[in-house]
Amino acid sequence: MAQAFFNEQGDFNQNLILQSSAENASASARPNLSGVTNNNINSTISYDNDAITLNYTGTGSTEWYYGLAEAYANMSDSVLSFDKTYTISVDVKGTAPSVAFRVSNTFSPTTKINNDTWTRAVYTFSIPNLTGTTLNKFYIRLNATATSDTAGFVKGQTLRFRHFKLEEGNTATAYTSAPEDGVTDANMKYGFGFMGVAYDDENGNKPYVDEAQVDITSIE
Repeated sequence: MAQAFFNEQGDFNQNLILQSSAENASASARPNLSGVTNNNINSTISYDNDAITLNYTGTGSTEWYYGLAEAYANMSDSVLSFDKTYTISVDVKGTAPSVAFRVSNTFSPTTKINNDTWTRAVYTFSIPNLTGTTLNKFYIRLNATATSDTAGFVKGQTLRFRHFKLEEGNTATAYTSAPEDGVTDANMKYGFGFMGVAYDDENGNKPYVDEAQVDITSIE
């Protein structure tokens, strides 16, 4: 007989992005990948209670984005690798026409956005290893995109984002915070989460639970 923790987690993968919610964020606590630099380019950044907002300060077709891993990050400093498939997703809205992820010079398909409702942008990718001076380096960005290169952008356009998720595999699962953030999200569903008394059964298999002592969702 022994004490044991029994739980059944919801259907989600671990989020590799820290401080990923972008809610009540700050310059020191915003979406980032451990070990590499994050940044915003050609925009001001504001931290709202429900999201982060970029406001375009450039002109014409000047690129603007939020960099989760700014160029050029050393792969060895990050939690990622070149030999795996990843899926990145984020809620976006704003007055910019659309968004795209940019992973080491490769753009994802664009996702159209509006300023009224959140849209989930999703992209599955593998990180290509570059050559020359950028060997073993990479970057990952969320870019605002224009309707065309000639159309460009308008100063003051906005891009808002929240609930970043980067996970291994080719499927975007429900948003959850990274375990390192110590947050229990609504999508972290525990069908059974309790401390109980575990016994061997009559065939010597273990454990099974005879009685639950208290409902909990984590182990201290």
